[in-house]
Amino acid sequence: YILFFLPFMVIIAGNEIAKLIEKMKKGKRIFVLLIFLIILSLPLLYYSQNEGEFQGNYPQYALPGDEVNSFGPVLSNSPFISINTDDKITLSYYPLHTARKMKELTKEVKEKRFNLILIDGCNGDLFCHPKDTGCEDATKIFLDTIKEKYDTNYIKKEKGCNITLFRR
Repeated sequence: YILFFLPFMVIIAGNEIAKLIEKMKKGKRIFVLLIFLIILSLPLLYYSQNEGEFQGNYPQYALPGDEVNSFGPVLSNSPFISINTDDKITLSYYPLHTARKMKELTKEVKEKRFNLILIDGCNGDLFCHPKDTGCEDATKIFLDTIKEKYDTNYIKKEKGCNITLFRR
């Protein structure tokens, strides 16, 4: 809920900074504004110098040979695939991951409604709520249905877990 107050905090801080700048002499104002702009530009400078480090932190789901990352309807248990495509993504991860949701998605998988299915064992999860008694069985049926109806297109082992892409 703290994010709701962030815009108000920014407005109040901006107002107080404006009051402080008004009280300063003209020469000091320019100096303070320059220092402020330099401080604001430091993260951009750091990012531009270390760009490769940041790109490596996000999994890249582009498949070998794909020129354009347009897959069609996608089912994923990780939101990171949205970095690589603008296609409609149906998400399935906790807290969205319930027995009811798994049964609905299993039906859609049987009907082959998705062109691509991503099961990310690193950044996504298929964890069930402890009180959702049918969830684990529904998840097993869901995964078995995917393996039955779709072709395994790509498997990447990363940090001791699998990222698997299934295609229709």
